[in-house]
Amino acid sequence: MNETHTAAITACAAGSPDVVLMDVRMPGLSGIAATRRILADVAGDLLFAPVVTRRLIETFVRHRTPIRGSGPPRARLGMLTDRECEILRLVGTGVTNGEIARLLTITEGTVKTHLSRVMTKLDLSSRAQAVVMAYETGLVVPGAIATR
Repeated sequence: MNETHTAAITACAAGSPDVVLMDVRMPGLSGIAATRRILADVAGDLLFAPVVTRRLIETFVRHRTPIRGSGPPRARLGMLTDRECEILRLVGTGVTNGEIARLLTITEGTVKTHLSRVMTKLDLSSRAQAVVMAYETGLVVPGAIATR
């Protein structure tokens, strides 16, 4: 860890900032790893809480901007297993990995594995894109709640 990382982690622990903007390409320890250390020491959430993401996506979906990728969104789901579709649907409703694990009686690590496979298969780069995909394919509709 270099001085930049140490300074960022120390400043966050001492100052309790409302927002932290990190460069993901920091030398040595990545900004993502430094952020994990900050979050381990200072209460907070990454970018948006799931409920905020859900509201944002519900508003966005009303304007229906397609995600990049080959084929219509619904057809792209054909490459997912039933469990992966279920995970994607639950992510789309705005629940956390821990909540999904409890709902499906699996470990949080298993949820992360399924979600990683979903994102790889659908060429998605963020959880927010996964939420948009869940809406665009009809797995989730505005106002839906997380149910099994």
